Amino acid sequence: MAEPTELTRHVEAYIDTSLSPAQQAAALEAIASLLKSGRLTIEAMVREMGLYLTTTDAIIRAKGILLLAEVLSCLSSNPLDKITIHSLITFFTERLADWKALRGALVGCLALMRRNDQVGRVTLDDAKAVLESFLESLHVQSLGQHDRKLCFELLECLLENYSDAVIPLGNQVIDGLCESIDMEKDPECLMLAFHIVKLAAQLFPDPDGPLACVAEELFEILGHYFPIHFTHQKAEDLNITRDNLSSSLMVDALKYLNHCSLKYGPERMAKHAEAIWRLLKDTILLSLRELILSFSPESLDTLETPRNEIADGALTFLETAVAQNNDLFLNLILGDADVNLIIQSISSYKSYTEISSEMKERVHAVGRILAVSAKTSIASCNRVFGSIHPCLLEALGISVRDLYGNHPHGHEHVDSEEISFGALFLSVLLLEASRDLIVGSEKATFLPNSGPEASHSIFQGFATGFERAFISTMSRNNYTEVSNPHVFLGVKGLQIFATFPGGLLPIQGSLFEDILTMLVSVVTQNCKNEWLWTLAMKALVNIGSYINKYHQPEKGPSFMAIVVEKISSLLTSTELGMPYPLKLEAASNVGMIEMNYMLRIVRGVEEALFTNLSEIYTQVNIKSAEETVQLLHCYSTKILPWWHLFNDLRRNLRDGFHSSDSTAFGY
Repeated sequence: MAEPTELTRHVEAYIDTSLSPAQQAAALEAIASLLKSGRLTIEAMVREMGLYLTTTDAIIRAKGILLLAEVLSCLSSNPLDKITIHSLITFFTERLADWKALRGALVGCLALMRRNDQVGRVTLDDAKAVLESFLESLHVQSLGQHDRKLCFELLECLLENYSDAVIPLGNQVIDGLCESIDMEKDPECLMLAFHIVKLAAQLFPDPDGPLACVAEELFEILGHYFPIHFTHQKAEDLNITRDNLSSSLMVDALKYLNHCSLKYGPERMAKHAEAIWRLLKDTILLSLRELILSFSPESLDTLETPRNEIADGALTFLETAVAQNNDLFLNLILGDADVNLIIQSISSYKSYTEISSEMKERVHAVGRILAVSAKTSIASCNRVFGSIHPCLLEALGISVRDLYGNHPHGHEHVDSEEISFGALFLSVLLLEASRDLIVGSEKATFLPNSGPEASHSIFQGFATGFERAFISTMSRNNYTEVSNPHVFLGVKGLQIFATFPGGLLPIQGSLFEDILTMLVSVVTQNCKNEWLWTLAMKALVNIGSYINKYHQPEKGPSFMAIVVEKISSLLTSTELGMPYPLKLEAASNVGMIEMNYMLRIVRGVEEALFTNLSEIYTQVNIKSAEETVQLLHCYSTKILPWWHLFNDLRRNLRDGFHSSDSTAFGY
């Protein structure tokens, strides 16, 4: 045990107001170190600090209680027994009424209530006592900014982690919440307050419950913050800005409107359709202004980096609206002047670098709107395609006559320089939306539409045009050392084509094999172009993963023969000028898609090891020795760890199926 004089020396250093903040922090750290090392117990510390915690000198008492609270914050991961936690939380609960030592009481309550079960947690009875003392003793708006923030954090913690203690005090909690928020002006406190209101709404959803009874009053309190007037000086060191507040409220407003739409139903929402569409269109256009389109290989999954919460919220609401009132909203969208302006002039947006920032934003926004609308139903998908396909086909350099009449097989070459970036971009978004719709639909059948040929649906002809355009972007004229938006969209488009469920894409059956062959060719023949090589490799892995995830067994043999077998054979091939590290990277990436692929890759590794070892012993081949080292390194750092992870997962799943407790694995 530490000598009491050592602890006292550190306590007095912390409490001494004449010392610098750095010296006081050092004293706190020293005490925490004594506790963490086991040289001092929390019980011994409390006994030694007795006078500092109870003295009538308000300054010393406040500093002593704050010291104890800060020490507990430092011990958040150190186990404490139930008796100790109960004693400490009871002490801090009582001190909530001591306004001169309030900060320490708030910090102490938070430190204890944020602990988890593994290290010792506050009981529900003690949490209820904290809440009761909070509601009875504290008038939040009479406190300073930092103490108000601590109050809101404590309320947030109670509602989030101790809901069973909060619910019985429903009316008191809601009344206290309204009183605490009313007239709040600090941005950080407001962010917490808005989140607390959201938590309260989740805890008290009953239309006749305590929150509903004061809904009008609460709405009036919150309504004072609109529009937001942010008056803090630029010099202030704040993490919360006016834009943070505005964005957070906009996201919540969109979620609220979406819930209203679901609650009230299509008939009641129909009369607001035009206003809703104008709101959503403007919101999507504004929120996507600063969104960056990325053409890196990692962006094959999503074009946007980073995601925008406001745009996502608006598009989610739009999807709900279109699904509820299909014809009404599609009429508004497809008849909108701004949307049609982009569609009619899409052929003029040929080169990504030559398009103005404003037009990129508009093309992006219109593409997202059309894709979300198409994804709501098969009928919506056909209607969206039917309304815009002539303009897109023209921008892709394909005539309707050639598409339906002269070239039934759809493999004719399209001049890649004539293909509009804007048309490619919209095509990729719409094709992806169609694929996602089909995968999620139990009745994935495209309805026939009128067109140049009665036997073709709109989508059938459009898919053929897609095929030609995407393949044409893979022209070697477009291969550059840096990212090329046309090639990126072409690869992404081919990846989407390859992941359509078998038999549901109305194009030539050999297209899947053609896509795989083309991508494998890029991987084996374009090693010097790192961006293109990584892009094609990523696309192959995504295709294989999609086949495995969505159970498309009819494509498995083709993927095995064209991709896995070919890449496995690279390990023993000497004909290609592909660097051996890239062969190993390709092999490990493909093998990690699923077990059968990995088994084939492992066989290829074994064959390569046998060949290399033979050449080392018979010919003293230095190159074979180097490749053997690389093979073993790849096997030990990539393949073996994957096998261990796969076997652990399989074991857990097997045990889970045989267990009577289906919740044992957290599923």
